[in-house]
Amino acid sequence: MKIRRIGFGVFLLTIVVILINLNTSASKVKMPNLIDVPLEVAITTLKKSGLDTGKIRLGQGAPEYVVLEQRLNGKKILPGTLINKKEKVELIVPANFHSSIEPLFMPNLVGLSLNEAKALTSGYDLVLKQVIHINKATKHFHRVFRQKPLKRTKIRKGDSVLLWVEKNNKTPSNDLNGALD
Repeated sequence: MKIRRIGFGVFLLTIVVILINLNTSASKVKMPNLIDVPLEVAITTLKKSGLDTGKIRLGQGAPEYVVLEQRLNGKKILPGTLINKKEKVELIVPANFHSSIEPLFMPNLVGLSLNEAKALTSGYDLVLKQVIHINKATKHFHRVFRQKPLKRTKIRKGDSVLLWVEKNNKTPSNDLNGALD
């Protein structure tokens, strides 16, 4: 509080009020419901929620190409549970994930971190043949900006994948898929 004289017998009273929000849930997010959601959509949903993709494991059951269970630190986690941002969520997909009669299509890895891309390629049983680092991308600070095979290309279990990664700037790089082919 500050009192200031602005004229004869006239005073101006200034009160400054500072409100501090001590809400600790700002660093927590609700776990989204990923059950029966296609794997690629589940990974995108985790990313948009401020969470990270942990291991992608094979489980039992059908339908194919969807998440059967979601886990945090090895334990089932229910949708709506408050968890810390940047937690790694395990996704359980059917063991017959790759044995479908329908063809598999290469997922879009552009824009994902290298760890997310590795988890997704592992879930598709693809072999990460080579990672090419551009602009001295480090192991902890990078994004995929190009991939081969290209997204939506028909693939088979065991196919090789090439990834180009660069430093993770705040603005994503242009999608160069196919530009250098």
